[in-house]
Amino acid sequence: VVYLAPGGWAPFAGYSQSFQPLGGTNARGERFDPTEGEQFEVGVRWQPPGQQDLLLSAAVYDLRRSNVLTPDPDNPQFSVQTGEARSRGAEFEVRGQVSRHLEVVGAYAYTDRRISRSNRPEEVGRRAAEVPYHQASLWGSYRLAVWGLPGWTLGMGLRYTGDMADGRGSPCRIPGYGLVDAMLAWQDGPWRVALNARNLFDKEFLTCSGAYCRHGSPRTVTVSA
Repeated sequence: VVYLAPGGWAPFAGYSQSFQPLGGTNARGERFDPTEGEQFEVGVRWQPPGQQDLLLSAAVYDLRRSNVLTPDPDNPQFSVQTGEARSRGAEFEVRGQVSRHLEVVGAYAYTDRRISRSNRPEEVGRRAAEVPYHQASLWGSYRLAVWGLPGWTLGMGLRYTGDMADGRGSPCRIPGYGLVDAMLAWQDGPWRVALNARNLFDKEFLTCSGAYCRHGSPRTVTVSA
């Protein structure tokens, strides 16, 4: 639900439900029910009157996931669906035309995800793994027509992911990282050709799931038309 208020303000509120199927069975051979989610969100967007090229938005949310797998106290090699996790956070975004040729998009997200129910008492209240407190991104694209190169656009951006818990309750942390992306594109009429590079400087970093980690994607270059 969105309300368009005077002065370019647009407060909004949202409610959503979700589910995700799970594989495997419990100790009795019964298939698991889907994990279910319920989210409440409120926020506001602002576009200054007469400035169609600038938009700011902010939102806060509360998300609960139920039917989360947790160890079976009677059969530790199996799991039961009595776990619950709760995420609370805030998101901010700004996008705008800084000048005639430069466009910028920036975003920041804060997420506090914790285990709210588990068959392991020591886990309750613990910061959940795989979810950093802080994530941010900044992207800018510059049209090179001012340099006598009509149709050409140069882009560059930064993606930051903060440190994460390791999922075992230890004081160890999976270190955060920042990645640089770049783009060079040419467009003429209906045709657009682009060269994109993700992780431009080939930085090494880890992505983890529970107690298992792997190296993140190295430098990746693609050409599209």
